[in-house]
Amino acid sequence: MAALIGHKKRFAGWQKRIPRKNRYLVEQVLLCIVPEFERHGFVWYADFADNKPQEIGANEIPLQKREGDEWPTVQITFLKGVWGPRFRIIFSALPEVCKNPVRNNIPRQEAITVYGPAYFYLERDIWNDGRDSDFGFNGILLLLPTPSTIIRLARYLINWRKFLDSEVHAALSLLPILFDIFDKGIPKEWLDKDLGKVAPHVAIGNSWKIHEQ
Repeated sequence: MAALIGHKKRFAGWQKRIPRKNRYLVEQVLLCIVPEFERHGFVWYADFADNKPQEIGANEIPLQKREGDEWPTVQITFLKGVWGPRFRIIFSALPEVCKNPVRNNIPRQEAITVYGPAYFYLERDIWNDGRDSDFGFNGILLLLPTPSTIIRLARYLINWRKFLDSEVHAALSLLPILFDIFDKGIPKEWLDKDLGKVAPHVAIGNSWKIHEQ
C-alpha cells in the first residue's frame, strides 16, 4: 500500500506543478481513458516496477493485467517540455523474465514496458510519421509548419479545452484495437519487425532483436 501511495503522491505532486493546460489534459485522461482500462481488467498496481523513480516516472500512469504467460502492460506517458500538453500510449506483453540493454534476468514485477521482448506505440495513422503517436498539442511541429499543423494550431488557440478533449477521444477510440491485440496475444511476427509500422495503428518502438542487431 505504501508503494501505491508513494507513486500516486509523486504523480499528484507532479500534476499540481505542471501548467494549467497540461493539468487539464491529465485530468481528462484520468476521467475518460483510465476507467476504460480498468473496465478491461487493468490495474494501477502498488508495486509496478517496484515503484522505483528511476523506472516509473511521476509523469506516467502504469496499467497492467497480471494474468497469463505474458502480462499485458501499458504506460500512459505525459511528455515533458515546453512544446505543449500531450501523451503517448506505450504497450508491451511482459514474460516472466525481462531485460534491458545493461541487465538481463529482470523479474517482470520489476520491469516496465520497454523491458519486454518488444514495445509498441498506439497510433492514429493520419500523418504516417512520429506525430501519430502523440495525442495532444505538439508545438515543436511549428518549426516546420505545414497546412495541417497551422490548422491544428488555430484550433488549439481558439479553444484549447475543446481541442484537448478531441485528442483524448481520439485515443479513446483506438483502445478497442489495443484490447483486441492483448486478447489475441501480440503476434510473434511483430517481434521480428524493424522500427516502424507493424499493423494499422501500431508501431514498434524497439525490441530485443533490434537492439541486438
